[in-house]
Amino acid sequence: MPDTTGEVWAAPTIEGRYERLGVIGVKVGGDVPPMCDPMLFSDTDGRLYFYWGCTAQGGIWGVELAKDDPLRPVTEPKELFRFDPKNQPWERVPGNPANGWLEGAWMAKTGGRYVLTYSAAGTQNPEYAMGAYVSDAPLGPFAAARDNPFLLTTKGLVTGTGHGAVAQDERGDWWVVYCANVGAHARFERLIGFDRLTARADGGFEKASATSEPQWLPGFGKGATGWRRIAASTAAALAADDSLKTAHGFGGVTGTVEYRFPAAEIHATRIVWREDAVDADAGFKPGPIPYRIDVQTPGGAWETLVDASRDARDLFVDYRETPPVKAVAARLVVLGAPAGIRLGVADWSLFGR
Repeated sequence: MPDTTGEVWAAPTIEGRYERLGVIGVKVGGDVPPMCDPMLFSDTDGRLYFYWGCTAQGGIWGVELAKDDPLRPVTEPKELFRFDPKNQPWERVPGNPANGWLEGAWMAKTGGRYVLTYSAAGTQNPEYAMGAYVSDAPLGPFAAARDNPFLLTTKGLVTGTGHGAVAQDERGDWWVVYCANVGAHARFERLIGFDRLTARADGGFEKASATSEPQWLPGFGKGATGWRRIAASTAAALAADDSLKTAHGFGGVTGTVEYRFPAAEIHATRIVWREDAVDADAGFKPGPIPYRIDVQTPGGAWETLVDASRDARDLFVDYRETPPVKAVAARLVVLGAPAGIRLGVADWSLFGR
């Protein structure tokens, strides 16, 4: 790991073009860890702070920077809290409890208090989670939030929910964006998740877990839509086993996944594709996957529910709402794949009542 990774880039707008300003002038070494997993926080009074940390047994650090020069510290770097396996046992890495790997610092303000979120327990593990420390000042002193970890999901399709960021929208609702563990191709392979949070009046967030069934968009409602995943009575097992680590393969570029279920009303479908053997160096790249979904009505007739045979969008996670339809079976018909890609289905879910 390089001694300094706290590079700062700036642009006149969020879209860019970004230009490199340089490296934050924190001298690392000794007790001060490399500036890994950085986060810049601009307070409501305009003062600027920098948070970082990614070590096996250390903690999360912070420093104030000059408002007019984000490369110049105006305080000494300070460890704000550290790995605490006695009082925060969830931080322990399964199988290696002497380490915690506190990382992914992110600062927010709730109810006028400073909430510094972080992750621990190893990003490759289902137990990877997000916690928080709370303070009345940007650089502490900090105390552990009451509901640590506030985001933890160890079972089901989405696990290892950590290394995230929290933010409040224009309606006042809180959200968390996080990494979800996959670990099929590589140890640290992940996808991105997005869920609601509830802020506590005394700082921090109430306990939450990842959702894997349809949720209302802002402005349309809060919480689950009420459409549940339809359980298959017969299925291509690896496409319906509630796991992102396994996938149903086709042995070629085309194929069909079919399953049956008790009569249900379908409202939505979601496919999580598996794109194996992607060799970018050889010029092979992911791209749109042509397919269609057919459903069988209780009367026995088959009809097309989704026709994506000419869809130009490249959707690794392909979620689509459909007109409600009663069905007793469904089949996913894959019509092709991008050149050089061995295709599979990590998960195919139908949602409804």
